[in-house]
Amino acid sequence: MDFAALDFETANRHATSACAVGVALVKQGELAERNSWLIRPPTLEFDYFNIRVHGIRPKDVESSPTWANIWPDVSFRLKDKYLIAHNVRFDLGVLQALNDHYSLPPLDIRYLCSWVVARKTWPDLVSYRLSAVGEFLGVKFKHHDAGEDAWASAEIIRAAAAELGVSTIEDLCAALSIRPGHLFHDGHMHMGGGYKRGVSVRPPEGHEFDPEHPLYGRTVAITGRLQSMVRQVASQLVSEAGGQVGSSVTSSTDFLVIGGGGIESFQNETGAKSRKVDAARELIGLGSELEVIGEDDFLQMVEFEKSD
Repeated sequence: MDFAALDFETANRHATSACAVGVALVKQGELAERNSWLIRPPTLEFDYFNIRVHGIRPKDVESSPTWANIWPDVSFRLKDKYLIAHNVRFDLGVLQALNDHYSLPPLDIRYLCSWVVARKTWPDLVSYRLSAVGEFLGVKFKHHDAGEDAWASAEIIRAAAAELGVSTIEDLCAALSIRPGHLFHDGHMHMGGGYKRGVSVRPPEGHEFDPEHPLYGRTVAITGRLQSMVRQVASQLVSEAGGQVGSSVTSSTDFLVIGGGGIESFQNETGAKSRKVDAARELIGLGSELEVIGEDDFLQMVEFEKSD
């Protein structure tokens, strides 16, 4: 069994703000290598919440290399391997956003979520947070240290393979009836049940919805460029909350999310021009209860969806 486990820590809500990355390599079923790097983000803007989680401060990374400098070492380790992460959509979103920001070569990666594997392998656990699964398996690690978290994710996959008596990622997926994901070099993603940009997404198999979630049963449309994550990840988060993302604004749309700072232009009736915005203005004028929200409000709705 060969694969690479990945974990990012971020300085703030923006996907490009990665301040640490960890990679653990498993070769022939054994841990072969574990590495971590501190990263200098494009700006040294750290949110208090993020510092409280991982303990990394601006002074710790001000002299660190940028992602563009680290990428050759990381990509060498990820090449031609399955990528594993706990809540893999978050880490893939950060990876994509960083590579887009630094104009690095496109990715072609097969991937699998250790959260989903744990949920399918041990269905009676109270929690599937990385710390909880690690405790169940007896894996002692420093949580929210990128290298340690990557290693813990790798240990979950190794433990599941041992539990099921399989020796390859393909056999593990077959045993659990999981379809691994694929991030193609053209930016299209197949996740779990499979989707491409512009096609509806589905939550991981066995995912439990929270009916109290503000997006549960709601239809969301997105316009403009999101600064905090790629749109595929935003769509998946809505799906996992029990909502759906529409390709246009219609009478059934509950929320229109305007990326970046476009919400201010919308509120001031300047700029923020798009077909979706025009449709939203028309529907609101006709009495629709559709809400137009900014990216910050959207993030508050889905923030807790990150497993750890």
